[in-house]
Amino acid sequence: MMNRNALVTPLFFLLLSFFITSCMAPQKLPQDHYYRLPELTGAPLAEPVFQGLLGVTRMRTDGMLNERAMLYVEEQRPVEIHRSKYNYWQEVPSVLIQKDMVSYFDRIQAAGQVVSAGTGMGVDWRITGHLLRFEMVHGKDESRVRVDLELVAAKRGGQDQRIIKNYRMSKICADNSISAAAETFGLVLHEIYDQFLHDVGTVK
Repeated sequence: MMNRNALVTPLFFLLLSFFITSCMAPQKLPQDHYYRLPELTGAPLAEPVFQGLLGVTRMRTDGMLNERAMLYVEEQRPVEIHRSKYNYWQEVPSVLIQKDMVSYFDRIQAAGQVVSAGTGMGVDWRITGHLLRFEMVHGKDESRVRVDLELVAAKRGGQDQRIIKNYRMSKICADNSISAAAETFGLVLHEIYDQFLHDVGTVK
């Protein structure tokens, strides 16, 4: 009769070899995802809010908002901010918003001409801004986005014609996906742009 140990030993090494091979097999890593803001349409204004050349500068940001990783907080722990590990903006938020605002203001003809402007570029009106919050909020049953953006419109050669407004807005997403959050960020920003144009038109 065959020795029982003679069967057990090869079987043991076969299983051990299979276990080691499976552990050494390359693991499929999660894929990175990149998002941009939606290009929303808007009806042209009856008349431009800004006369002449309007320049929009890169928004000022601090801390984690200088990175491309999308930020989120859990509703139960609102003071704890997290970076999303595999979800990124196409560009850093400061540039993302600058380009989005230029594109939107150009489509609705908010000025004679709208351009992305550096600090030394000569323009008739200049919009600067400070992005304070740009984050997703995950709740128990729903997700929403939150934006806190300060905008300043200044006329060349006229320090007295300086309009400063701060906008804090939040909107519930259609679902809990990151794509829905990116779409909602676009909706919130365009509401802010429209409100800013209204406020500037009222004050200036």
